Amino acid sequence: MKYLFYDIESCSGNYQDGSLCSFGYCLTDENFNVLKKEDILVNPAPKTFALLYGKKPRIHLAYEESEFRKAGKFPAHYEVIKALFDEADLVIGYAVDNDVKYVNGNCDFYSLKRIKFSFIDVALIYKIISENKNLKKLEEVAANYEIEYTAHRSDEDAYATMLILKKILENEGLSLKELLEKYEIIPGINKEDRTRITYQKSLLDGRQGTPRTHKQMDILYDAMDESLKDCKEPIKNILTNKNVILNDKLRYGDPDCVRNLQKAMIKFNCRLVELPILARYFITYPGCKNERYYTGQRNKNGEKIKPIKEEEFIALLGEIEQNEFNNDSEIIVDSLEKNDEHAREYTKSYVSKDTSSSPFAVLLGDTKKGKK
Repeated sequence: MKYLFYDIESCSGNYQDGSLCSFGYCLTDENFNVLKKEDILVNPAPKTFALLYGKKPRIHLAYEESEFRKAGKFPAHYEVIKALFDEADLVIGYAVDNDVKYVNGNCDFYSLKRIKFSFIDVALIYKIISENKNLKKLEEVAANYEIEYTAHRSDEDAYATMLILKKILENEGLSLKELLEKYEIIPGINKEDRTRITYQKSLLDGRQGTPRTHKQMDILYDAMDESLKDCKEPIKNILTNKNVILNDKLRYGDPDCVRNLQKAMIKFNCRLVELPILARYFITYPGCKNERYYTGQRNKNGEKIKPIKEEEFIALLGEIEQNEFNNDSEIIVDSLEKNDEHAREYTKSYVSKDTSSSPFAVLLGDTKKGKK
C-alpha cells in the first residue's frame, strides 16, 4: 500500500489558465515511511506571477520566479506526475479539492488526459475530529501539532500534511482504514471527465445534527423539484400554478420539512423558487427581516410579490405527509460532480479562445498540443 501526499502552488490563483508552478509530493508506504519526496518546479503559462508581486503579495513562494521559468512547462512533467498518481493506492492532500482542480485544469489547458485517482482530504478529517475547529490553515494545524516545515514549498506542505495525518491516527489509536470507517469518510474519485469530492456521509445525510450548508440544502430542494411532476388537475386555491419563496429561517431550518412542503405544494402545481422574478408569494413570519425586500420586488409579469404568513401557507397546503429522506449524500455529491463536468467544459472553451488580449494573457504557442 502506497500513499501519495501532494500539494501545488499557482502563480495566478486561477486553475484554468495553466498557472501551476510547482508540484510537491511525499510518497510513503502504509506506515508513513517516506519513499520519495520532491518539489517539481513548472514554468507556468501566464506571463506574470500575479500572486507574488504588488504592495501586498498574496503568497510568498519558496523560489524566485527565475527558478520557475527555467523549468519545463507542465507537459514536460506530465508523465512523471502521472506515474506518481498511478503508483499510489490513495492520494492525500490538505484542502485537496483545490489541488485536484489545479492538476485537472492544467491537463485540460494543455489538452492532456486527466489523471484518474482516489483521494481524501486531511483538512476534512481534522475538522471532523478536532475540538478546535477555528484552526483551518495548514500552517495553523501544523503548529497545533508542533510540526515545523517550510510553508508554500509544495513538497514541504505535502510532508506536513502527512505528519498531521500520522498524528491524528496516533491520537485516535486507529489505522487510516479504521478512521475512514468510523467517521464515514468517503474518498473522492478523480475521473477523466469529472470529479467526485471526498465527503463525510453521515454529515450530508443529516445524521449528525450538524446543519448542512445552504448550498447543500439548495441542491436537495432542486433535486426534489425535478422529481415532482405537475398535476393534470391541480387543486384550486391562491397557490395554484404559482411559485413561492420561503423565508431563510424556514428554508434553511429543516431540509426534510421543506421537502415535505414541496411534495404538498405540487398538488397545486405550486413550486419553490429562489428568485423574485419567478415568484408570486413570499412566505413570511412576524419580524421577518427580508419581508420588505421581497414584497418590494416585481415578478416577470410585473406583479408585486405578496406576503403570506407561514401559518396561513401551511393551512392552504392542507394535509402534509411526513417523510424521511435517507440518500442526501448521493444527491449532493452527484450534483457537485455534474457541476464539475460543466466547469471542465467551460475550461475547454476558455482555452479555445484567443487569450492574447485577455486579463489572463498566456504564453500559448504550441502548448495546446502539449509541446514546450
